[in-house]
Amino acid sequence: MMKRYAWRDAIELRPLAAQILRQSADLSVESALEALYYWVKNNITFQPDELLLDRPDKELLITPKLLVQSRRGDCDDFSTLLASLILAAGLPVSIYFVTVAADPQEPERFSHVYVMVALPDGRPMALDASHGLYPGWEIQRNVERKLYWPVKQAFRYEVNNWYRS
Repeated sequence: MMKRYAWRDAIELRPLAAQILRQSADLSVESALEALYYWVKNNITFQPDELLLDRPDKELLITPKLLVQSRRGDCDDFSTLLASLILAAGLPVSIYFVTVAADPQEPERFSHVYVMVALPDGRPMALDASHGLYPGWEIQRNVERKLYWPVKQAFRYEVNNWYRS
């Protein structure tokens, strides 16, 4: 569903992506990704689904377009919006959602998601706008399991060394 929402809303988010990138001093791919990351990080407030739904057992996925309006969501909403903005910007990167099982008591339950991109030279760049400290920061400790879900694959050669880890 996240992938579908990211692609579906990307066209309508093109004006926002262009506005964000116009404010970037540098036109490199990495600078563009950082600008999009910081826009999401600084303009969307983290709010767990439990507070939005009043039910701890339900998962809510807010579309990127609606998240720009409401400005409140959790990690899956941040990630879907960021992926959609990257698609809207037309950057030459591959995009993945990374799901993380961080609870050792429940290693099969995924509790966090963020965006990972493969840069044109194949290097990975984590973009965790909901919990990350900066572009490239990635949760490392207490991770029981990670899965990578492709949103857009731009290169054939990438990720053999990090995608399946």
